[in-house]
Amino acid sequence: MNSFHQTIRQTLLDRKDHLMQLWIPRLRGMLTDEAEETILRLAEIWYGVLLNFFAGAAVAESLKESDELRAYSFNALSISRYALLALLPYENSLDCYSRLNEAYEPLLQMAHQAEQPAQGSLDRMAGDFSRTFARYLQNILNDAADAIILLDIKDHIVMWNNAAEQIYGWTRSEMLGRHISRIVPQDAASRQEIEWISQQVREKGFLRNYRTHRLTRDGKTVTIEVTRTAIYDEQHHYIGSSVISRDLTEQEKLRDQLVHSEKLSAVGTLAAGIAHEIGSPLTAISSISQLLRVKSQDPFIVEKVSLIQQSIDRIARIVRTLVDFSKPTQAKVESVYLNSVVENVVQIIKYDRRLKYRAIVTDLQADIPQIQAGFDQLLQVLINLCLNAADAMEEKADGRLTIKTWSQDSRVYASVVDNGSGIRPEHLPHIFEPFFTTKGDRRGTGLGLWVSYNIIKNLQGDIQVVSQPAVGTTFTLSLPALTLNPQIH
Repeated sequence: MNSFHQTIRQTLLDRKDHLMQLWIPRLRGMLTDEAEETILRLAEIWYGVLLNFFAGAAVAESLKESDELRAYSFNALSISRYALLALLPYENSLDCYSRLNEAYEPLLQMAHQAEQPAQGSLDRMAGDFSRTFARYLQNILNDAADAIILLDIKDHIVMWNNAAEQIYGWTRSEMLGRHISRIVPQDAASRQEIEWISQQVREKGFLRNYRTHRLTRDGKTVTIEVTRTAIYDEQHHYIGSSVISRDLTEQEKLRDQLVHSEKLSAVGTLAAGIAHEIGSPLTAISSISQLLRVKSQDPFIVEKVSLIQQSIDRIARIVRTLVDFSKPTQAKVESVYLNSVVENVVQIIKYDRRLKYRAIVTDLQADIPQIQAGFDQLLQVLINLCLNAADAMEEKADGRLTIKTWSQDSRVYASVVDNGSGIRPEHLPHIFEPFFTTKGDRRGTGLGLWVSYNIIKNLQGDIQVVSQPAVGTTFTLSLPALTLNPQIH
């Protein structure tokens, strides 16, 4: 018995509990049809086989004592290497893995010979796998910027480099022996995709520069480009594959920013045309409304015509604002009492036909601080949110719109809450993008939320959305407070 075998046996004796914690979950995944007590019983038998083998004792006959041992010993003992690799007291995991494979090779050959004939020769992990590729891997793993993962014949991870730890978040000891599907999103399409990739590699020998998505330890999705190559033994039997993954997440962000910039340019061109086309009829409407206000003596008509004139002026300012979004100009701001903005919003939207039979509720904090903003800009944002809510409640007989304001930690908040149709989860990441709309060609331009988002961001604020389909949506605005004791005006 050489010194490496002694080290392995001593590790088995000293760290049995840790070994079982790493090993048994893998055995459960392999022996899915077996009872828990059977799995634990077999684990103890295989543990005894490992102790005897690395003590120099004969173990070949003990692997043939039952059909279970004959059928499962090769895979079970193969899996034990990955658990043992994480426990052995060696810093160079690549060198340790190579030596461990050499030490295991006679044992795995015995386990293979003990298998039932139906298992087939392709169901073995060749011991010379790591010897053939160990030097190559050792040279590239330490300094590689890309994630490099080695898989065995059953797509279990046998090598996990430092870049893989950085990209995916799991450490080497956590991933050794685990199936590659651990880093694959849980939806059915992603599961089918990883099976297709494995099939392509087995049939064609490689898959190159394939762009896909993978999961990190904290549940985030990263965009990667994968090259996966089959590995064969000397008899050209498939024994595993190498996976090289490049993180494209930042590159995707830069691409999205470029697309976003192009859309902004298109919006600027569109807005200039809108300003020209709207200007003439808007001037005519404004002149007629002013004439009606002068000619009429009815206070009700005068009041409503004044409201029309205010809306006309607001349309003109909105068009100018839309044009300004394509230029690096700073909007004019003033001290604004948010409750006053909300009150104006309610006066305007209550005449909209979509909200005629809907409840409009306000819950306004009386002593709310002032903020530094543009009154018309905030009016535009809140009206847009409220009318979007009205569209979402179109099919709701008991539609309810709630507008609330409050202050906390030197910030002022406003929320617009509806009990409408909600926003689908796949749409939420895109709702603030220009031209994105779910209302159809005739009802939505895809600019309302994008303009609102930019207005709030330019005021050093934030806008958040929480939505649940068929339940409702909440938009929350957050802006820095200007004073603690505002004077209501």
